Amino acid sequence: MHNLRAHKLVVDTLCPICRAEEETVSHLFRDCTFTQQVQRELGVTNSTTNRESNWKKWLALEFENYSNEACKIRAISFWALWYNCNRISHEGIRERAHEIVRFINAYYSEITQMGEILKNRQETKRFVWEPPVDDAVKINFDASFNQHSRRSCSLVIARNKEGLVMASCTYSWENISDPVIAEAMACLQAVTMAEEIGFQDICVEGDALTVIRKLNSTKEDRSCISSMIQEINGRTPNFRRMCFRFVPREANKAVHGMAMEGWRYDNPLYWMEEVPRAVEGLVNCDRSGRDDGG
Repeated sequence: MHNLRAHKLVVDTLCPICRAEEETVSHLFRDCTFTQQVQRELGVTNSTTNRESNWKKWLALEFENYSNEACKIRAISFWALWYNCNRISHEGIRERAHEIVRFINAYYSEITQMGEILKNRQETKRFVWEPPVDDAVKINFDASFNQHSRRSCSLVIARNKEGLVMASCTYSWENISDPVIAEAMACLQAVTMAEEIGFQDICVEGDALTVIRKLNSTKEDRSCISSMIQEINGRTPNFRRMCFRFVPREANKAVHGMAMEGWRYDNPLYWMEEVPRAVEGLVNCDRSGRDDGG
């Protein structure tokens, strides 16, 4: 708000969160009482000996004294606080401190687990799509999310062991509040499409680590996607075999490439034994086992 006033774009420069002081960069990320509450709950507080007034120099000194893990958590917290501030200003939606903390911890946990998965793989191995075994059908899913319109698009491709496309679809959703929900809806759509077509042996694959982890967990889920996790797992009796597998985005390129195609349509669209022309090249690359970038 301080910077916007300098350009004569706003009059009110008070912090939209605490309404106590002018919203400068240093206030939002360091001095705001709400920010300090979030940091206390995270267990990452500001140094009491760092008296630097310049924001960038202050942050550099803070990061010098933090562990790698603490730096990651602090960086995620800046992103979450900035996102929260924008939602208050543009959408009138206000999150409580414990909700921000829960998001930060969940995101940190996700990237940490993803890092472990990638580290445990051979460094020289290329991440490519792998065909299913036997007569199973592999169904890859992804989601594209627009936070301003609160819409998402589910993208699904089903292929057999030869890499041939059995079916694909795009499906739009309204009133989606965050990317995790969008990914869960995409996974649900993948299972729904398989059920409607009549596939019996399926492997559902995606790069949504949080969703895949919850589906494979034996613990009761209490998150914002718990109802979708229950619904997906509730479809298990409708299949001879159903499993869920996480893959990095590099091995999920074909379905990820359908994102632009999906936003072109308001209604669900299905293709039988083919994909949109725009992603045929990616599917062919997967089938030949090449990694051509993109």
